[in-house]
Amino acid sequence: MSQFLIPDLKEEMVLTERFITEYLAPVSLNQTVDHIFSHVLSARGKRLRPQLLLLAGRYGKYYHEKRECLCRLGALVELVHLASLIHDDIVDDSPLRRGRPTVQAHFGKDMAVYAGDLVLSRAMQILFSEKFYEAGKWFGITIEKMCTGEIGQYARKFQPETGIEDYRRNIYGKTAALFELACRLGASEAGCDREMSAFLESIGRNFGMLFQMRDDLLDYLSVEEKEGKPTGRDFEEGILTLPVLYALEAPDYADEIRTLIRLAKEGDFHGEERKRLSALIRESGGMKKALRDYRELSHELARQVGHLPAQKETKMFAAILEKLAVPI
Repeated sequence: MSQFLIPDLKEEMVLTERFITEYLAPVSLNQTVDHIFSHVLSARGKRLRPQLLLLAGRYGKYYHEKRECLCRLGALVELVHLASLIHDDIVDDSPLRRGRPTVQAHFGKDMAVYAGDLVLSRAMQILFSEKFYEAGKWFGITIEKMCTGEIGQYARKFQPETGIEDYRRNIYGKTAALFELACRLGASEAGCDREMSAFLESIGRNFGMLFQMRDDLLDYLSVEEKEGKPTGRDFEEGILTLPVLYALEAPDYADEIRTLIRLAKEGDFHGEERKRLSALIRESGGMKKALRDYRELSHELARQVGHLPAQKETKMFAAILEKLAVPI
């Protein structure tokens, strides 16, 4: 399924996949909707969020009796993630996701808007039909954070004055909040006490922040074939990520980077400009500083994981953290 699949969670993830498929079952009233759901289901992702939910749940005393509920919640977290990806690809005009045509590329932007809404509405219906009332409240809070983060990012597009704290605040909302929710739900549903739930929630939040920082670094380190999506798209779309923001702080490089931002805004950012941006990010120390922040957070997360009880799930958390290492 994915390089992030933890072998000891295989049985639970099979059940989670079954629920995802069940929740996106054809409606039989509209053939186009059925085709869209089939397209969404065929794009198998990392399923990292449900796995974190299940791992957090393993620290609770009711894990075994709540196992099916946890798998259902993991499936619902993944549905919210899938809906957010559909909407992200519309905003970014992305043709590919994990090497496959996106919903908006395959069915058109207008159809994709409704498709994302439809997946999200399915998740909300199931939450309440399954009587996950408390979880439903936290899903709502998290979706608001996700939207706020995306709006915050969009509002700062093509703005070289964007600060590092703006970046952190936006990636917390757009990415880390759903990781945070996954660990919160797993811990609370399985019966962890308040202190352990809060600790696991913090671990989830840091995993999400690290995951997004890694993605932003890979945008300047990877090739399209490896990551399954076009590289350098963020800058072209006006999204200034951590390496660029740190590069802008270097006085000798800021003016040229601002010129590249203007060219990107005018739609005149191509191969040569892309190469020049990568060079400026490295020469200015922007990449070095971004990698420093990434490593500091990675070390903090490793410290947190090291304080978890000595059980095999703690080793699983450590294994996921190892797989999030930036390949340089």
